[in-house]
Amino acid sequence: MRCSVLATAAMVCLACASAHESIARADQLKHPAGFTFDLPKLDRAWAQEKRGDLIVVSDDTDKVPELEILVFAVKQEGTLDQIVGRLPTEVMRPGFSLFATAVKAAKVVGATAKETIADAGAVTGEMVLNTRDKAAFVVLQRNGRSLVMIAVPDEGIYERGVSNFRMVIHGLKPGGGVTTPKPAQATSPAAAPTEALKLPALPPIVGIQRVTASSTFDDKSRSDLYGAWRTVDYASVADRALGASVPATAWCEGKPDEGVGQGITIELATPTQLDAIKIAAGVWKTARLFDTNNHITALDITLDGKTTTVRPPLTRTWIELPVGRAISTLAIKIAGVDKGKMNDSCISGISFVRNRAILPVVRDVDAAAINDLSRGFAAIQQALLPPQRVGLEKLLDFPFVMHDIAGYAVGQPGPVEYATWKALAAACQRVKNTPEQVSCLSCPCTASDFNESQTARVRTTGPGQLDVRFPHGGFDLQVVWRLHWRDGAWHLSAIDYEPSE
Repeated sequence: MRCSVLATAAMVCLACASAHESIARADQLKHPAGFTFDLPKLDRAWAQEKRGDLIVVSDDTDKVPELEILVFAVKQEGTLDQIVGRLPTEVMRPGFSLFATAVKAAKVVGATAKETIADAGAVTGEMVLNTRDKAAFVVLQRNGRSLVMIAVPDEGIYERGVSNFRMVIHGLKPGGGVTTPKPAQATSPAAAPTEALKLPALPPIVGIQRVTASSTFDDKSRSDLYGAWRTVDYASVADRALGASVPATAWCEGKPDEGVGQGITIELATPTQLDAIKIAAGVWKTARLFDTNNHITALDITLDGKTTTVRPPLTRTWIELPVGRAISTLAIKIAGVDKGKMNDSCISGISFVRNRAILPVVRDVDAAAINDLSRGFAAIQQALLPPQRVGLEKLLDFPFVMHDIAGYAVGQPGPVEYATWKALAAACQRVKNTPEQVSCLSCPCTASDFNESQTARVRTTGPGQLDVRFPHGGFDLQVVWRLHWRDGAWHLSAIDYEPSE
């Protein structure tokens, strides 16, 4: 007999032999290990199911439907780093199962992050269970006692489930026993983070820490026209002959010969699971440039120290190299060349493939930026909630540009730029009592009227910068948030809109 599945997203359960001891509802999590936390408040108290020393916390109000959290105390105490190192063993405890199958393999993947959550020291990160199912976790430690919280969202909504999980754990507060209820008008906006959880999911993203080259062609213009980073952040142009978009920029080696032995190295911000990589060898902008420049006949491709030689076709056809694992470093070296009229050997594009889709990249970021993207995205949405807009000042970059989609229906007024928080706050005060659809023209608001079942689109726009685009429900347009990673956090520099892609 199969175990019960309590939620679409996190279908983890104990073996069916474990009887359900109790099911209750409460906005406070109390664990026998000595932890008490106030949970973020929803429309209805959280469902809590106790199974031995494990508590399953879930929500059935449809506010955070992708979320179910398993909570248990560790068997062996130690430092946070030691517990994270032993976490696979802690997870593979008797009775702990995944889709009614025992967890026989567990591995912490990617970078972890240390922080303070509520009144506890914490480490957050991700795991892979039974070689394929991804999970997010937090280890909380207080007064020498440690607690683990794990969420295992369904693969199709993993990013959204993790975003909700991180929003919940960052919304935990120390349980302080009985408190005097506050008047309704004094309720803190942080007590209801649910609107921030309705954003479209972010897609899987490849974070690139740096791209370097053994040599680069000097175009004398100081514009880095042939920089190595252009292979992963390439511009595209439509090609009628091919009936497709092709890379319009390229990295070109800088040696006076054919460039054999020259290459580039791509260091990923975190180990990233890939099915394949695709490479556009040569200058692809036009057929004439492809034919005129050197033809690369062999490339040595090294993935985390393991080298494979591939032979590009003599046409503008992407090379596709299977990967099938998580990688941290990719190096590509020119190993063979047929000399052309123009003695330049170039690579126009590199793409990363998972589940037959090209993953968007964000360049010049570290592991912290990638691990914090979903949480930071939701935190910005939360801070935009009117009327208080709590914490918004710290999450904006100035000058800040406003061009809200609400203006589309009234003649598309031009963007408004605010040089300082003081100027923006004054604009918000002036429109404080106007309808939201009008006030959003001058004072930033939460994203609305989009299809939350769709995945947002992400595009890098510069070092540590990206645009997040999500479709609007009322017009053939898309909302655009421009984000910038700096000082250890994601900041919003503009709210804009564009025609739908």
